[in-house]
Amino acid sequence: MTTESVTASATRLEHTADEITLTAEECGWVRDALMIGLTSYGQLVQVISKIEAFKSMHGHRPEWLDVRHPTGADDDVSRFATALTILGAGAES
Repeated sequence: MTTESVTASATRLEHTADEITLTAEECGWVRDALMIGLTSYGQLVQVISKIEAFKSMHGHRPEWLDVRHPTGADDDVSRFATALTILGAGAES
């Protein structure tokens, strides 16, 4: 494990402590998890878009196609990007 670490402001991480320190390895794990989440989010947006296209073509959608946006917010992608940017300070070159 490398000794490089990242200290991020607690307000950006919404953590209860004043700050959190992660090793470079831990930053990598969090970065990987964020990428999985971002990819999954992108897939969900595509599914929702296709359901909406089905609805406009057929005038309805089957009840079993009731997929809901997990947050309903418009800034989810920017929140992923912000988190990845914060962790980017600890990215190994």
